[in-house]
Formats: sequence, structure tokens, C-alpha cells
Amino acid sequence: MIGFIALFNFFLPFFLLLFREAKKNPSFLAILAAIVFVSHAVTMFWVIEPSFFPRGIHVHWLDFAAPLAIGGLWVVSFIANLKRAALLPRNDPRISYSFAHA
Repeated sequence: MIGFIALFNFFLPFFLLLFREAKKNPSFLAILAAIVFVSHAVTMFWVIEPSFFPRGIHVHWLDFAAPLAIGGLWVVSFIANLKRAALLPRNDPRISYSFAHA
């Protein structure tokens, strides 16, 4: 398990992100982020689970539902707060210059 953690949480992302082309590809970055996210979730499960079930691994449906529920609440909160504020700065004289050279 230590090898899994070292490989997917450090070595794989580190060495893949050394290449410029990898950093310019949004779909590749999304896949890499998903791999790191899942690896981190597995790592947290591996660290926390023995505290509750010392005699063996016990997988419950709430192990999957609770992170999804918390993530859903975060997304709803983020979208609600996103509607409250302007996404672009107001009265910025350089904003038209930014769009012209984008």
C-alpha cells in the first residue's frame, strides 16, 4: 500500500507534469487530477478504516455516499456564492486590453 501511495500521490503526477505538453492539455490534466483524487480517497480510507474495524476491512454504502453528499453540498454552496459576485472586475481600464490580446 505504501508503494501505491508513493506512486499515485507523488511520483506519477510529478514526473508527468515535468513535460510542457502534458501541462498544456486540459483533458490530460483532468484525468491526472481524477487519478490523484481517487488515490487520496483510497489512502484516507486505508488510514482511517482500521480505527473502526481492527479485525478486517468493512466497506459500507455510507463510505461512498458521505463524500458525495459533502461534495454536493459544496457544489451547491459554490454556485450560490458564484451568483452573488461579478466574475470580472468592475471599472478596470485594462479589461478591454486583456480581451484584445487573449
